[in-house]
Amino acid sequence: MSKSIDQPANVTLFDAGFGATHALTVDALPAAVGRWQPVRAGVVNSWAWVDEQFLFHNGWCALVGPNGSGKSLTSGQWFPTMIDGDTSPAALSMSQRGSGNLADRHHNRTPGREKTGVWWLEFGFRAPDGELRWTTLGLWIRWRGDKAGTLDRAWFTSYRFRRHPDPRAARPR
Repeated sequence: MSKSIDQPANVTLFDAGFGATHALTVDALPAAVGRWQPVRAGVVNSWAWVDEQFLFHNGWCALVGPNGSGKSLTSGQWFPTMIDGDTSPAALSMSQRGSGNLADRHHNRTPGREKTGVWWLEFGFRAPDGELRWTTLGLWIRWRGDKAGTLDRAWFTSYRFRRHPDPRAARPR
């Protein structure tokens, strides 16, 4: 069953740590009024990610993991790369010391095979009258393999809004 844009954007996650079975609910709606804030981000088939979605709460997202697990690489791909479009090695590095280029990060040191993926970052806006708007910035990437040695990329955006300021107004009673 597909969800309409007019349905609430709650997402329920399950905490699998230490055998826990309680659900964690994250509201992907923007909380701030009158300004854009990140609400979701995702990666499909790029670097070490297969199909991941990251949720923000009040504009914040916590990436937790051991050293070397890709927290800086992932966050660096969203900010500032998605904002300013700079894919130079220095811009891709959180320390600005640049090691590797966008192709290296995309194919994750397996340049022999072709790989196509997408990185995206969604922002939400809550107007003072309660209207909700979203815009998504994205980067489509295709590595053609080490024989071709080329990286195709395309930036994209999408925009949507919900007329019902109160998510309960869109629910059938």
